[in-house]
Amino acid sequence: MPRERKGKRLVYVSEDVAKDLLEYATRAGVPLQRLVDEGLRSVIEMLRNGVAPEELRTLITMAHYQRASGLTLVPVEVLRHLEKRCSQGELNGVWREAGCWYGKYLKEKAENPVKHLAELLRTTRWDLDEVEARDDKGEVTFRCISSTLTKEETSHLRSFIEGAMNCLGYATASREEVRGIVILKFKKQ
Repeated sequence: MPRERKGKRLVYVSEDVAKDLLEYATRAGVPLQRLVDEGLRSVIEMLRNGVAPEELRTLITMAHYQRASGLTLVPVEVLRHLEKRCSQGELNGVWREAGCWYGKYLKEKAENPVKHLAELLRTTRWDLDEVEARDDKGEVTFRCISSTLTKEETSHLRSFIEGAMNCLGYATASREEVRGIVILKFKKQ
C-alpha cells in the first residue's frame, strides 16, 4: 500500500500577492505558512459548497458591509407584522432614509458604490430574483425583479434604492414600479 505523503509543495504566486501576504502576516503577527494554509482551506471549503471564486470575494465584501452597517437578519413574517403597524408613507420614508445611509456609507468605503449597492441587494435580498445596475456615462438604470414581493414591499425597495442613489449624487430621472418589479433611471447631478 503506498504511503501517504504529508509534506510541503512549492506553489508559485505573483510577486505582488506574496508581498501583500507577507506584509499582512507581519502586521498581524501570524506566521505566513499558517495564513496561507488557513486561507486556502477556507477557499477550498467554499469551492466544495459550490461558491465560485469570483463570487467568494463579493460575498465576503458584502458580509463585511452588512456587519459594519449594523444590518440584522429579520424574518419576513416579523417584518410584515411590523409593517402592518405603520403607514405606507412612514415606512417609505424609513426605507429611503436607510437607503441614504447605505449610499453615504458605500460612497466612503467602496471604489464603485453603484456596483456595490447592486451586489449588496443581490446577496442580502434573497427575495430578489434579478438585480441589475447598468451605468452608461453617468446615467444609471437600476432593475430589480421578484416573484414574491408584495406591492408594498416593492415600494419599500424602490424607496431604499432611490435614497441610496440620491445620496450617491444621482437624481431620479424616471421610475417604473409594479408588484415585484422596480426599474429606476438616475442621472448624475
